[in-house]
Amino acid sequence: MEGLALHLECPLCLRSGAGEHGEVPLNFHQCRNGHAFCIECEATHCQDRLCRYCEVSLGSPDDAIRARDRENLIAILPVACPHGGCGAQHLTRGSLAQHLAVCPKTPGCACVAACGWTGLREDKEQHEETCAPAEVQRLRAALAAAAAERDAAVQAAVQTERAEAAAAREAAVEAARAEWEAQTRASMPQDAEMGGLEDWDEAAAQAEMVAACQARAVLSAVPQVGDGGEAVEAESDAATVDMTEDSGYEGSTVEESGGDLGEEELEEAEAEAG
Repeated sequence: MEGLALHLECPLCLRSGAGEHGEVPLNFHQCRNGHAFCIECEATHCQDRLCRYCEVSLGSPDDAIRARDRENLIAILPVACPHGGCGAQHLTRGSLAQHLAVCPKTPGCACVAACGWTGLREDKEQHEETCAPAEVQRLRAALAAAAAERDAAVQAAVQTERAEAAAAREAAVEAARAEWEAQTRASMPQDAEMGGLEDWDEAAAQAEMVAACQARAVLSAVPQVGDGGEAVEAESDAATVDMTEDSGYEGSTVEESGGDLGEEELEEAEAEAG
């Protein structure tokens, strides 16, 4: 494995995998002719995007060619934990980063910026139990959670109150509408059969027809003098017919009685004039 690690070293930075903790870079690119180099050296020594061996163009960084065979061989190289004492075994170059993320012997510091403590990851939890800045941070987090819960409850209460107010307004409007409909029905003629709003126009038309008949009766009762009497009577009859047609009325006892009354009055007026 040591000879393989030396063979896989980067030809530009000469970092070798023969070291105890596996210094070989994990990711490699290569040119079209197969010359491989680590991505760190590519960014540093190949800024003109030319291979350092054959001067062939490397193209755009987005189109770089990955040296997968070399990367896979590097990933299986055995390495040891650089911190030591954690007892981890059978580590490889590919799994080293994942191990270091949870290694208890990894040096670290407190999660609170105000605390200057440094130590191992395995001692961090014990320190934070008595760390004043860490306690303040926990209290702030708890207060923030309580405030968020309170705001959510207030918002829910406001929404509920608005919904109840809207329902109450709708009920009041419906009650007022029902009361107005009842009052309107009561003000209409008692013999008008109304089933709803669509019948009110019909009842109003009947009321207008009755008024037209009464007007005709009054006009007919006025004595007509001279030869113009017949023309005036005809004009009043025509006006009454127009009003009756507009109201949709087809006949009325009041109209007949009004007409008879007008003829009797005319006869009496003619007798007196004669």
